[in-house]
Amino acid sequence: MKKIVLTIIIGGFASTFGYTQISRPAVTKSKADAVKIDPIPAPTVTPIYSLTSARVIIKTGSDNKEFLSTMFANLWLKGHQGWSYDVDCLFQIPTLKNEFAVNSTTDLGFEKLNGYPPKLLLSNIQKNGLELNVWYFVNFFMDAWKIENVSLTLEFRDQNGNPHPTMGTKIISFTNAVGFLSHDYHRMKCITDQNLNPLLASIEKN
Repeated sequence: MKKIVLTIIIGGFASTFGYTQISRPAVTKSKADAVKIDPIPAPTVTPIYSLTSARVIIKTGSDNKEFLSTMFANLWLKGHQGWSYDVDCLFQIPTLKNEFAVNSTTDLGFEKLNGYPPKLLLSNIQKNGLELNVWYFVNFFMDAWKIENVSLTLEFRDQNGNPHPTMGTKIISFTNAVGFLSHDYHRMKCITDQNLNPLLASIEKN
């Protein structure tokens, strides 16, 4: 009974002096108040460029490459020490016996050799430069083949097949690749610098 009387007295006292009870509403957070977290960005892949294809255009002058006389070509890193196709050679054109007519232009595609892929990296090619060899072996000892120009076309692409922004297609014209290939002098060697600019072309015995 005393507790009930006390509660009534306190309630009356609060009303007398203007005190009222305030009920606090539950606090809610809107979506705008939620913590904002950016998604994890997709991993970036640095493009790695390699030599993916090569072609050579050979201009024949006033003396044709005769039928049955053979030619082939290969592309190497400049300064290679060995002649192993699996390790040292980048691309090759297998032996051809057909005629290259007088004053004609012949466009030939190389076959890629995959024995040692790092040799094809653009970074490795730019450390060394390139060496192109055009070989000629006569069917008859008096045969000769006059070359007046050699042009090399290279394509560099990344691991996703995208072309290099400035060297997607690189054309190297050896305007000094002029002379006769014969029974004794059967190799024309064309080399570039590290920036893939043409340097010299020479005709050699071996």
